[in-house]
Amino acid sequence: MQPLCSPVSDDKNFVDAHVMIHEEPPSSSTSFLDQILQPGSSLQPNFLLAVDVAFTLLFLVLVTLLYLTAGNLHVVALILVELALWASVKWFVYELEKTNVPKQKSG
Repeated sequence: MQPLCSPVSDDKNFVDAHVMIHEEPPSSSTSFLDQILQPGSSLQPNFLLAVDVAFTLLFLVLVTLLYLTAGNLHVVALILVELALWASVKWFVYELEKTNVPKQKSG
């Protein structure tokens, strides 16, 4: 088996070979994580749906825990904290949508 690039090659060829090996093929669909890690992604519907689903599942877990612990006040406090956090995220997104920030050109 021959190595992809020889250790005695000049630097330019090595860099070109390295870029060619590690270059990802272009795809028309990007992954969910790639989308949410972009600047301004907090207004994308997929991200907002994922946040709502996560908060809903957490709320359901806490309500189940409240039932199983026969109304423990600590669980009630956790539910209130979760609802306050959910409301603050919704408020932040609402305020962010009201601002008119121009989109930057990429490139």
